[in-house]
Amino acid sequence: NSIEADGVRQLVAFLGECQSLSHLNLYGNSIGDEGAGWLAAVLEECPSLAGLDIGGNNIGAEGAAQLSAVFGKCRSLAHVNLECNFIGSEGVRCLATTLGECRSLVQLNLHGNSIGDDGAIRIAAGLQLCPSLTHLNLRRNSIGAEGVEQLAAVLRECPSLTHLNLVGNSIGTEGAHQFRVAQSESLDLRL
Repeated sequence: NSIEADGVRQLVAFLGECQSLSHLNLYGNSIGDEGAGWLAAVLEECPSLAGLDIGGNNIGAEGAAQLSAVFGKCRSLAHVNLECNFIGSEGVRCLATTLGECRSLVQLNLHGNSIGDDGAIRIAAGLQLCPSLTHLNLRRNSIGAEGVEQLAAVLRECPSLTHLNLVGNSIGTEGAHQFRVAQSESLDLRL
């Protein structure tokens, strides 16, 4: 719908009054970091919000930082889609530091955000703090051997994680071996 940042600004004017809102889908609306900021300002006023889809909005690292700051305050938030937003390793850094506050988070989609090894390492550190996370999508993120090594190292410490998607990264044979050694029987691993 191309609502962009101004559309989000208008939307948040009444969004906080929607106490029973359970899912918000703004996929592909070019909201940018400004729109992400407007949205972040009102999210904690939506106590029933369980699903947030803001994929494909070019929010960048700044938008990811603004949203990450309030995710832990959204007590019902279980599903977050941030795919294809160019958040990079800096945006993931902000997100990873708040994962421990996201007690209800079950699914996190970071597909196509160019987080690289640095972002994968940061996510690996945050995974241990997010006890309810079952699905993590890191597809097509330019993750290589170093990032994979860190992710594989924490898998045993994340028993709730049952689905991990790493398709389209540069993990190579050694990376695949790291996961084979670390993988638990309950993990659906996609390479």
